[in-house]
Amino acid sequence: MSADSITVLRCAPQLRLAKLLKADGSFVDYDSPRLFSAYEHAISDLTALANGLQTLQGQTQQCVVRGALVDGPAVRGIRRLLHRDPETGDEPTLREVPRRWVALDMDGLDRPAGVEAADLLGCAGVVIPALPSAFYGVSCIVQASAGHGRKPGSRLRLWFWLDRPVGRAELEVWFAGHSVDAVSFRAAQVIYTAAPAFEVGLADHLPVRLARLSGLSEVSVPPSEALQLPPRPRRASFEIPAVKAAEWAENAFRRGVAAVATAPTDKRHVTCVKVAFNLACLCHEGRLYESNVRSALGAALEHAGKEAEEAYKVFDWAMGQASGAAA
Repeated sequence: MSADSITVLRCAPQLRLAKLLKADGSFVDYDSPRLFSAYEHAISDLTALANGLQTLQGQTQQCVVRGALVDGPAVRGIRRLLHRDPETGDEPTLREVPRRWVALDMDGLDRPAGVEAADLLGCAGVVIPALPSAFYGVSCIVQASAGHGRKPGSRLRLWFWLDRPVGRAELEVWFAGHSVDAVSFRAAQVIYTAAPAFEVGLADHLPVRLARLSGLSEVSVPPSEALQLPPRPRRASFEIPAVKAAEWAENAFRRGVAAVATAPTDKRHVTCVKVAFNLACLCHEGRLYESNVRSALGAALEHAGKEAEEAYKVFDWAMGQASGAAA
């Protein structure tokens, strides 16, 4: 049996990673900690996952993310970063990994009048048909969100165990067109696991917030080739703008801008950061004009499928770094 883990984050004790329900029916939202301690909790199947979730249900300073710790298995004082922060220089703390488990957020689907909110298994039976057919008849952990029973419809998170590890890209293809919030597939996205807190004197309106639906032990995942995005349509060739510079500086400019424009999807940001810094150094030395480089990087990253504004921010950061390095 292939082992896996969940990455658990813990915030400072004065903060809360659970909603607070008030007597008037309103909610006080989660806190937004900047720093966490973190550890990886080993699991081997749905039962082990259920046991972990049962414990986390009572921990209002803890939550889960899909990503694995870069400096694991236990660390302190980290941010939730999948990429280097270009403004602060903080390095990534999480990395994308395929998981045997998946958490499916299903909010706001209709709940028939005959199904009580307290009947978590009944509610799950209503929403599971909105999933791909591979999930039918499979055991899962049903978790009620803070709004379940307070807001219209069913508001559940369903945890399943898969027969092979699956990453974000495959999950997004698999669940395209289904009533699932794909945000939870991101490596650094918080998945809240604590039961809500309640105002003094207010009792939970649900007798239980976790239940296990019986069925097959794991979901049969389609083969990897069936969960690939179709090839991107071929773009028109990217024309690199001309610049007046020494030949070697112009060549560096052309190579760098071309690298950003043609970067693979998973390398676009890191390529832009690397090229921006190299060209910023040339700008600082007076070899290239800052305005030319900035606009060219924006056009190149936009050609690669991202927003030009991201390139502008990266280049502005790079100019600051180049200036500091020269000093």
